[in-house]
Amino acid sequence: MRAQTSRRRIKIEFGHCDPAHIAYYPNLVAWVDQATHQLFEAIGFAVRDLQADRRLQVPVVGLNVKFLSPATWGEEIEIDSQVARLGSKSFDVHHRITNVTTGEAVAEATETRVCIRLDPNRPKHIQGQIIPDDLRSAFNTRDGVAVKG
Repeated sequence: MRAQTSRRRIKIEFGHCDPAHIAYYPNLVAWVDQATHQLFEAIGFAVRDLQADRRLQVPVVGLNVKFLSPATWGEEIEIDSQVARLGSKSFDVHHRITNVTTGEAVAEATETRVCIRLDPNRPKHIQGQIIPDDLRSAFNTRDGVAVKG
C-alpha cells in the first residue's frame, strides 16, 4: 500500500510573479507549506486542530528546494506531496511541482519537520514529541490522492 498523496493545483497569477512574469520563488515555498497542511487535512489531522486539541505543532526545521524550470504567469502547476520519511520525532515531506499543461517538472522540494509539544505556561519552550501513533498510522495506511485546486 502506498502512502497518502495530496495534490494541489495553483494558477500562476500576475501578483505571484517577478518582473519577468516568472513565479517568484518565495511563493513556491509558501505553496509547498500550504501543500503540507493540505496533506495533513487529507489524512484527517488538520494542523490547526493538532495545535488546538493536542498542543502539537510540526514546524519546518529544514527545506531543500531544487528549481528545475520556470512557472510563468497564466500557467497552472500541480504540487504532489507525500511523507517520504517518518522518524520517531521528525519526518520529511517530499513535493514534486509540475506544469499541468506540459507535465514538465518545475521544482522538487523536501521539508524536514519535527513534532513538538507546546507548553502553555512557557510559550517559548519547545519540547520534541514522538509522532503520535494515530498520525503515524494515517500517513502509512491511507491510499490514494486527495486533490484540491
